[in-house]
This record gives sequence, C-alpha cells and structure tokens, in this order.
Amino acid sequence: MIKLKISNGLGRKIRGDSPKNLGVSTWSLFEEAILEGKWREAQEIAEYLNLGEGKSWHDSNNDFWAALISYVGYHFGEEEIEKMWREVFASAVFGPTALTRTPSAKERVYAAAEIWRAHYVADGELSIEEKDDRYILNLNPCPTGGRQRKEGRLEAPYHLGKTTKPYPWSWSRKHIPWYCAHCAIVQAGSMPIEAFGYPIRVQEYPDNPEDPSCRIIFYKNPESIPDDYFKTLGYQKDVSKFKIMK
Repeated sequence: MIKLKISNGLGRKIRGDSPKNLGVSTWSLFEEAILEGKWREAQEIAEYLNLGEGKSWHDSNNDFWAALISYVGYHFGEEEIEKMWREVFASAVFGPTALTRTPSAKERVYAAAEIWRAHYVADGELSIEEKDDRYILNLNPCPTGGRQRKEGRLEAPYHLGKTTKPYPWSWSRKHIPWYCAHCAIVQAGSMPIEAFGYPIRVQEYPDNPEDPSCRIIFYKNPESIPDDYFKTLGYQKDVSKFKIMK
C-alpha cells in the first residue's frame, strides 16, 4: 500500500512508505490498486505520478540539459552550441524513431503529439488545429524552454545561456536561449534542410522574449513553407532540392 506525505523541503507530496517498500515501482502500485478496485487510492497514485514523480523528473531532466549546454557556451564559446546540438540530436533527424520516418505531414503530427503530450506533465496545454495547407501545434506554454523562461531560469541564480547576437541557428535572432536553439538546428532548421531540402516543421518562436509559448507548423506540402523561413536559417528555398523523407 502506498503512503504519501508532504515534503517540506521539496514542497510537494512524496512516497512515505516503509524503507523496504520504497523501491517498488509506483506504476506497479497503481496497477495493483486498479485490479483490487481501490479507486480512490488509484486516483491518488495517478495524481502523484503526474504531479510528483512525473513533473519532478521531467523538469529536472530538462534543466540538466539546459545547464549542460550553458556550460559549453560559457566555457567554450557560443559558436560551439550549434556543433553540440548537431551531434547530440542527430538521431532526431536520422535515427530509427525520427519524424523523417513518417512520410506525410499528418503522420508527423500524430508522432509529434506523442512527444509533446509526454512533455506536458501536470500543467500547460497542447492544442492542435488543422488548416487547408497545414497543421498547427500550439504550445501554451512550451513545457521545456518556454517553462524555463516562464520560471526565470535565464536569470540569477541559474543564468541559463542565450545568444548574444543573431545566428542562422537561432532564427537570425539574438537573446534566443541556447536550449531553444536546438529547434532551429534540428527538426525545424538546418539539419533536415541540408539532408532533404526543407525543415521537418516550421517553428514560430514568439517575438516577446517573456512569452513562453511557441507554435509548431507542419505544412502538408513542403513547397508551401514560406521563403522567409528559409532565409532566417541562412538558406534559400530551392524546391528542386526537395527530397522525399524516408
């Protein structure tokens, strides 16, 4: 049986079981409560999995990556940011689970929704709308870089890094968090353009640096991707170079 208690240090509920029971998976206890028809207990465990273990792990892991990339930028120069993201996220473009494995925009939307639903732990909202020529994913707020901006993690005492000048890998804009730049490099930017002629998706980063929300756009026909989007990434749109992603 699970026992939850408030941790004053963490400011949230944690497991307060006996030591011999603490190593038991919370998911196993959740399943056990359901099978035994203990619905109130199952509901309490579900809320804990979301607000406790889930959100805590997600946010700390996300902040770890942002701190790691900030270390690289501060100690080796922000020009190294692009190199690191290219190396780390190569699998996001070319790996076995990459969105490039889904040949249609609709399939990519379904695959992307899987990713972003997993990112939304406890708070925030993902809404998706279909237009004649595109699908739009509204992140309110973005649960990764947007959350960091919303929580002030680019300021003291965290000082997560951001670009000091415009780069093609930051949508030709400065003050883009180094963490957020991976979107302009990986799926929504340079790497798929170089490989396939166009980005997997278009990313609309808000003009207001305090706005934590982003929009992700999947065009049904890549030829509809605006010319200006290519230019912000340092490329010229050339339909003759477009390749089928497979």
